[in-house]
Amino acid sequence: MMMLLPSFSLARTRPSRVGVLFLLVWLSICCSFLRGNEVPTIEGSKEGWKDEILKLQLELATVNTAGSGATTTSTGSESLVSAIRAKLAESVEQESDWMRKQFREIPRPNERLDNENVPNRDLRPGMPLWFLLETPQWWVTAKIVEILDVSEGRFRVNITAEDRIVQATRGETVRTVAINEFILGIWKSEYERDQGELARAQNKPEERFKRYQEAIKLDPKNPHPLDNMGLYYTDQGDVQQAIHWYEQSIQVQPDWYHTYYNYGNLLRDSYETAKQYTQWTALQLFEKAFQLNPLFLDTLWNVADQYHKAQRYNEECYAWRLLHTLNRNPHPKRKKNNTILWNPHWEQDLPRRIANCMQAMVMPNPTGTTDGNQQRQTTDEL
Repeated sequence: MMMLLPSFSLARTRPSRVGVLFLLVWLSICCSFLRGNEVPTIEGSKEGWKDEILKLQLELATVNTAGSGATTTSTGSESLVSAIRAKLAESVEQESDWMRKQFREIPRPNERLDNENVPNRDLRPGMPLWFLLETPQWWVTAKIVEILDVSEGRFRVNITAEDRIVQATRGETVRTVAINEFILGIWKSEYERDQGELARAQNKPEERFKRYQEAIKLDPKNPHPLDNMGLYYTDQGDVQQAIHWYEQSIQVQPDWYHTYYNYGNLLRDSYETAKQYTQWTALQLFEKAFQLNPLFLDTLWNVADQYHKAQRYNEECYAWRLLHTLNRNPHPKRKKNNTILWNPHWEQDLPRRIANCMQAMVMPNPTGTTDGNQQRQTTDEL
């Protein structure tokens, strides 16, 4: 493959300095294309493409700044910017697929095994089940409403926390409950937690609190009601108690992302009050949550927002770009012709944020902030 170096038409005031700058960046891009065999595959990469994206963003910001000093825009500079943008877009796509791979390989906390002692012919309406919420990575409770196909184990179920009926198939998103999970109160604890979430949605705070209490009593090692108790006290404005319960949940289940996410929201909004009770920062908690579940995209939004507040603009741009790509295909495996967006509002909002942080990399205090963000409000485990 032959690649031609661009010709430059630059301002007379700085021809040598800017021309050399364009030339060096162009050579860097050329080399990255020519090293095609050295680019790691998704399966072979252990670190992803973040470093590559940060490098390309810096090159793009540098070229744009240098080009702004030219009296005319040369064909060479335009082709250079196009080359960097193309490589950057490719790297972001690779990073998004790498994140999906990471998500698929992360073990789900408290994986539920199907009770093989219960054949399909014994399934009955009202029978308790585990139902998998895929992206939140958690098994919630449900009950059979109607049997649709005995041979395939297909039925309609009611998800407790949402009071919502869906179709499901045994062995996919649904598991029957093992005997020991009844004896140890594991399913019943989660059921009470889910009833507490339903009470929260129905604005019944007293019932919500009692359900969480009962869930903790039935299974003190269930991190879910501990996390929800933290949310309860967050809603009450009791920062110290909220932190206590979040810490309890993390101690019980340190590899579950959602407590870190909720804890991060508390510190984001109430850090001046919270800092006397914790060593964590909001950014640390959001980064931990993202590491444990890269497809719960509200977390990534907050990571980018915290980078902005810390004036870490290159990393902020990386996070917004990745979020923009994943928002368009928020699935564990990329889907063709996908029409589902995680947050439709972000489609218009994120390009503006990317432009602002790219500007901030070379000119601090850009126009536009992350105030009034209008995030997607989720109901999963919140």
